[in-house]
Amino acid sequence: MRFPFFIALSIVTISVTAQSKTERTQLLYQEARDLYRNRNLEAAIDKCEESLSITSTADAYYLSGLIYEAQGKDLRSVSAYEAALKIDPDYNEALFQKAIIYLNYGDPAQSVKDFNALIAKGGVNQTKGIYFENDPSGASGTSVVSLATLEGKIYYYRAQAHSKLERFELALKDYNEAIELDSAADYYVGRGLVYMKQDQNALAEVDFKNAISIDPSNQLAWYNLALINPSTKLPLELLEDNSFAPTLGLLAAQSMVDGDYKTAIKYLSQAIKNHEESLHYINRGRAYIKLKKYDQARNDFNAARRIEPTRFECMHLIGNTYFFQKNYQLAISFYNQYLTVDPQNAMVWFNAAMSYLELESELDACHYLNRANNLGMVQAKEMIDKYCR
Repeated sequence: MRFPFFIALSIVTISVTAQSKTERTQLLYQEARDLYRNRNLEAAIDKCEESLSITSTADAYYLSGLIYEAQGKDLRSVSAYEAALKIDPDYNEALFQKAIIYLNYGDPAQSVKDFNALIAKGGVNQTKGIYFENDPSGASGTSVVSLATLEGKIYYYRAQAHSKLERFELALKDYNEAIELDSAADYYVGRGLVYMKQDQNALAEVDFKNAISIDPSNQLAWYNLALINPSTKLPLELLEDNSFAPTLGLLAAQSMVDGDYKTAIKYLSQAIKNHEESLHYINRGRAYIKLKKYDQARNDFNAARRIEPTRFECMHLIGNTYFFQKNYQLAISFYNQYLTVDPQNAMVWFNAAMSYLELESELDACHYLNRANNLGMVQAKEMIDKYCR
C-alpha cells in the first residue's frame, strides 16, 4: 500500500525541482538585465552565463549579445544572437542586431540578407527587450526606450548596406521607403550621400537642408552641405561647439584640396579657437604658405611645436618659410634639424640641396642631391646630371 505514495512523492519532487530551475534561470536573467542597465557589464555577463548554464533561453542569449556589443566583442555578440535565433527563429530583435554588426564590420552582403529576412517577417513590430538608458546628468533618472517599430530603421540600414556594395539605385529605393515611413534627419543625410556619389549634388543639397530643418545641430548634414556649397554659413552655435572642431578640420582639408586656402584658414581658425590642437596649427600654417604669408605660417608651426614638441615636421615646414623668404642659411639650419630625426625624407634632402644651390655651394648641394637620389627621388637625379658632373 505504500508504493503509490512513493510514486506520488517522486512526481512532486521532480515538479518542484523543475519549477525551481525555471525560477532560478529567470531570477539570474533579471539580475543580469539590471546590471546591464547600470552598465556593470562584467557582472552582467557573469549572471547571463550562470542563467544559461541552468537553462538556455533566447532572452538570455540576446541580452548576452547586447552586453558583448557594449564590451566591443562583436564576434561573440554575433554568436550570442545566432544562439538566440536557433532557440527562437522569430526573435527579430536578435536578427536586427546581428544585421547591424555585419553592416558596421565588413560584411554588407550578409547584412542585406538579414534585413531581407526581417522585412519578409514584417519587421520588428513587437519588442521582447526594453532598453534602459541612464541620463548622464541625473536630471531625469532612467528613461525607457522601446523598439515599438523599427521598420523605417530597417530600410535605412539596408540602404547603407546597399550603398557599401555600390548598389546605389537599391540604396535610394530603401532611403525613399525609410523617409516615407519616418522623416528622420539621418535618413535624408544618408540619401544625400548617395546622391553625392552619383554626382547629383543639387539633389544632395536639398536632402542635407531637409536634414538640418529637422535637426539643426546635425553635424554630418552641415559638413556635407558645406562641402557641396563652400559659401554655406555655418551657425555660430555649431562653430563654437568644441565637438565640431574635428569636422572643421575636415572641411579645411577639403578646402585646401580645392585650392580655397582662405576658407581653409577660416575653418581652422575657428577650430583652434574651440580647441588648440597642433594639427590645426600645422594645417593653417600650410595654408598661409600657399598664400605667401610666411611669418604667420611660421608662427603657427612654432605654436604646434609648443603644444606637441614631437611634431618634428614643423622643422622642415619652418625651413620652407625661410626658403621662400630667400633666407637660405636659416632654411638649411631647420632642414638639418629635421634630418637628424628623419634621415629618410628625400624631399627635405632635396630642399636643402636647392638652398645650397641658391648659395652657390654646389659641393654641398651635390652631397644632398645624392642622398635624395639614393632615396628614390627622380628630380634629384635630373639635378645631379645638371650640376654634379
